[in-house]
Formats: sequence, C-alpha cells, structure tokens
Amino acid sequence: MRALLFLLVLLLTGCASIPNQGITEDVHWASHRDSVLGIAQWSAEGKAGARQGESSTSFNILWHQWDNAYEIHLFGPLGQGAVLITGDATQARLDDGNQVITAPDLQTLIAENHSIQLPLNALQYWIRGVPEPRQPATIALGTQGLIAELNQLGWTVQYADYSPTEPPMPRKFSLSRGDTTAKIIIKSWDLEPTP
Repeated sequence: MRALLFLLVLLLTGCASIPNQGITEDVHWASHRDSVLGIAQWSAEGKAGARQGESSTSFNILWHQWDNAYEIHLFGPLGQGAVLITGDATQARLDDGNQVITAPDLQTLIAENHSIQLPLNALQYWIRGVPEPRQPATIALGTQGLIAELNQLGWTVQYADYSPTEPPMPRKFSLSRGDTTAKIIIKSWDLEPTP
C-alpha cells in the first residue's frame, strides 16, 4: 500500500487550455495540442515504475477520465495491493480495500497522507503528451511535431514513443526530478472526442 501511494504521489506530481509561457507556437504542434485537449473522455492502460534514491516500486495502471472526473486503478502483479482512486472537481477518494480516505481534492488527499508536498495537477496532461495549461513550460518538438521533451514544475518529461492513434498519444515516457525518476508505458488508449 505504501509503495503504491508513493508511486501515485510521484506520478501525480508529474496529476485543467494553453497559454504556456516559453512555448514557440508551431502550426502542426498547436493543431495536435488542440486535438488532444478536445478529447472529453479517455482511458489509458499500462504500467509504471518509479525510483527515489534506494526505494523503487512498480505497478499496473488503468486510468479513466471524464472531463474533471477520474477513476484510477493501481495494482501490482496478480492484482496485489489494489488501490482505487476516484474524484472530480469537488472531492478525491482513495480506497485500498482496508480503508477509505477522502479529501477535497487529490492534492490534499495525498498531502494529508504523505509528508511529501507535490503539485498534483499535471499528470493528466503529461500522460497525453501536452503541458499543464496553467503553468509555464518549455518544450522541444521531435521530428513528428510532437513533444520530445517537456520541462515544467521542475520536472523533465521525455517522450520516447507515440501510439498510432488519432491524435497520436504517448506510448513510452519518463519523468525525472533530482533523484526521483519514473517510467510509464501505455499499452492501450481509448479516446472519445467532445461531441
């Protein structure tokens, strides 16, 4: 449970439209970004691993997002250590099968149950290959006009591969800040554009 919460905190550091400072607009990139941000509902399934100093953990992830509402399933091999995190703009809830913890938002939920204070509003964007819109960011575009490297909130996010979906979505990426690193592999995406 503690390992999964540690990884959740780490990944959500890395967890709302874009006037980002430091981004030089490229027509292809702007079109891609707008397409991604126009997706009202999406699901991603994959796996993640994280390391901070000598500590490390890994788990499977199934993330469903409906506008501001989310449902994130985290579980180890054979379903061990399963954690369900649900929430929306008014409340966040964590259920590990033994206890249920609630808070007004995800930031508070994790902050009240961990000593680590981290910004938890960017990962829902980073996982989709775009910066968190309300924070300054710098990006480097790759050959396909998609982000190869993103620097935001003190983190470096490097994208190694994108899926053949339309629009293309990250398939492999990593996060790093200081001695903390995480790698995420998305096996499948399910995208539903805004009607």
